[in-house]
Amino acid sequence: MRNKFDNILLGLLWLLLSTLGTCFWFNTQFGFNILSSTHWHHLAYMQATRTQIKPLFYISMIVAVFCIVFGLYLLLRPRFRKITPPQATEKHTESPTTANIPDTNDTDPFALTRPKRLNNTNTTTQSSSVAIMTAPIPGTVTPETTPSFTPPRPSEQPDTEIQDIFRSAGYIIKNSPVIHGYKIPLVAIGNGETLWIGCKDMTTSTMQSILDSFQQVFSETLEDITITTIGFVVNPGDISNPAQPNILTFKNTDELRAYISENPNPPLEPEMAENFEAFSGYISTVIDYIGNL
Repeated sequence: MRNKFDNILLGLLWLLLSTLGTCFWFNTQFGFNILSSTHWHHLAYMQATRTQIKPLFYISMIVAVFCIVFGLYLLLRPRFRKITPPQATEKHTESPTTANIPDTNDTDPFALTRPKRLNNTNTTTQSSSVAIMTAPIPGTVTPETTPSFTPPRPSEQPDTEIQDIFRSAGYIIKNSPVIHGYKIPLVAIGNGETLWIGCKDMTTSTMQSILDSFQQVFSETLEDITITTIGFVVNPGDISNPAQPNILTFKNTDELRAYISENPNPPLEPEMAENFEAFSGYISTVIDYIGNL
């Protein structure tokens, strides 16, 4: 609405300036006042009596009308924003004979780092050493060993309940990327370059790390475009005292449904349809880029 009001003011200002300029030109060159009905009647009388009129008069009239119309077009035409998709990083081939240790990040467990490949030779050696078993000495008690904890694999199925909540509110659902082994339940976009990212059963600080991963890509690939990113967590572990107060928190999906029903996706203006398509394609590219890291 604000853009339409600005365009109306710019159009009126251009019409005022162009009219004043045209009046000045015709008054100084031909003694003709374009705002005077008497002068127009006299021009019609001269044309009816076939009185010779300078060709420059008609040329000036055509140029003035063209400049006014073309100026309005430049001011009111829809402006399409340029969005540069992220470029995939170059993958280097690593030597299979060299053992590599994956990098760790203690402060940000969701930083965009690529795990390095383990040495196949060392893995085989370790497996062989584990397979060698020694018989227990009679009279001794073999201590019990605690099995190592293996984190559960992320679910390959998206959270359809959360997605249905946003879909019913008019938002566009995107593919759910996997960031460091965690599948994001919801990535949705709305009008006005708005991005929603939602998760369940995690802390707000972890959710902030996920948002930072997206913001890092946005800052490297966008020019003069601000994407409003909104993150939320359903049933967060720190709901009583959120570490990141700017992250929305909900006890359950019922609270989320009530909140989204009060904040649906605003209607899309027809002149912004092409911009929204470009924004949608850009977010899809970012999701694929992050998912392949």
